Amino acid sequence: MELIRTLLAQQPLMALFLTIALGYLVGEINVKGFSLGVGAVLFVALAVEELKAHPEAWEPILRASRRGRVTLLYSSRDTEHNNAVALKQYLDRKLRRSVPSH
Repeated sequence: MELIRTLLAQQPLMALFLTIALGYLVGEINVKGFSLGVGAVLFVALAVEELKAHPEAWEPILRASRRGRVTLLYSSRDTEHNNAVALKQYLDRKLRRSVPSH
């Protein structure tokens, strides 16, 4: 995981490409006839940057999850595509990166 982080830090174009690819995939999600299309690229990039810029918002949740179960609440009717799911995925990646490899 550290190799990937180093590679992306040294290769900003690769990080940009991966952000665009992820945004494209998110844009393909269709919920009741609505999808973001290529505009999702912008939303994914903004969300990732916002989380990176404000670790004080998510670090307490990450610390709590290391001690036990954490419940994330959401008010969307869509149980698969909501802010709690996105935050969980972000925190899961952070947890995997912080686990020492053997």
